[in-house]
Amino acid sequence: MTTRPTPPRRPRRRTDVLSLVLGMMAIIYGGAFLWTRMIHPFDRDLISVAAPASLVVIGVIGLLAGGNRS
Repeated sequence: MTTRPTPPRRPRRRTDVLSLVLGMMAIIYGGAFLWTRMIHPFDRDLISVAAPASLVVIGVIGLLAGGNRS
């Protein structure tokens, strides 16, 4: 009985976490800029809560994307 050699596995494409985090930050801050300019006037209380919250959410997304590497 002859065994057939298994083909080499294709390397999994790695997620560039830095690009993911920077891209998400750009989208969120761009959306916030448009929101404050067109829909709702500038409010310091809103920004003081939304900015740290968005950074936490982006950090969690980055950790989840970077933690799936084997």
